[in-house]
Amino acid sequence: IALLSGTLKTIQKASCDGQLLEIDCPANTSISIQFAQYGRHSVSPDTGGGPILCPPGRASSTPTLSPDVMVKYNVTCFARKALQTVVDKCQKEKSCQVYTTTTSFGEDPCPDVRKYLEVAYKCGPSIFQNKVLCKDERMTLSCPANFRLVIYSAEFGRTIADCRASFATESVMQNCHGRRRCLLSADVGTFGSPCNPKSHVYLKVIYTCVPREVLKEPFQHRLEADEDGYSGTDETGFKSSVIDPSNQSNKTAETSYDVDEVKGSVTDWKATSKSSTSPENEDTVLADVRRAYLCVKAKYLRSSIIYLRDPG
Repeated sequence: IALLSGTLKTIQKASCDGQLLEIDCPANTSISIQFAQYGRHSVSPDTGGGPILCPPGRASSTPTLSPDVMVKYNVTCFARKALQTVVDKCQKEKSCQVYTTTTSFGEDPCPDVRKYLEVAYKCGPSIFQNKVLCKDERMTLSCPANFRLVIYSAEFGRTIADCRASFATESVMQNCHGRRRCLLSADVGTFGSPCNPKSHVYLKVIYTCVPREVLKEPFQHRLEADEDGYSGTDETGFKSSVIDPSNQSNKTAETSYDVDEVKGSVTDWKATSKSSTSPENEDTVLADVRRAYLCVKAKYLRSSIIYLRDPG
């Protein structure tokens, strides 16, 4: 999650006492509070009688202040529970409002002085998808117009045997993160050979699509012709992929299976959370168990494989 979070844009907002601070995130994302404080910073001596944030009255700033007011406002004070208050109200919500007043934060850190609220947040993915590919299978991940791929994690190997490729997440992120589409290939040439050569390894990727604007600029892959703001040039400097995913197979194998045997393999893909917005929920974990089981049994069942465009 740290790798993903580092690619998301940080947004900053502020509001003075008596004002409403509004935070909102676009589709398929939710608010992740990074920082919040309510109070004042002391005025730097070299500002003299210059502008000051949130002066007396209802304005947000003023060109000059009298020496007496400057002395009074030259104070540092912060509410102790400001961060927790904002987190409780906004974390994981799509939008929220915080009224900037001492009542909201349960204390007045510096009475008779107008204060302000500062918030920094990211819009992080709120829903994820899982894909599991058997060894040597290929699949294209893609997003609709104005959305980009974000990679939560990737594993290549077998978790039940505790043999997994190092830096699988970094490898998939380098190939896919911030792009509109990319080709995944579950092969040892890409990820190395972490397991016994006779093992039936597989690639598991947890990903989603988010609006392009929530990513930092270096991760906003080039605009395409059907997207907002397209001008025919690559404003980010990224080069087009030499692989055309539209010419690659989207097929992955699926066949009949024994329910009891699959349930016995649950430890191979153990869920870390039951939440419907978690990267791994009960339904997707069982689907992954099914795919992992098929990777193991594939060599015995080749004659009965049915190919589906999207096995889920």
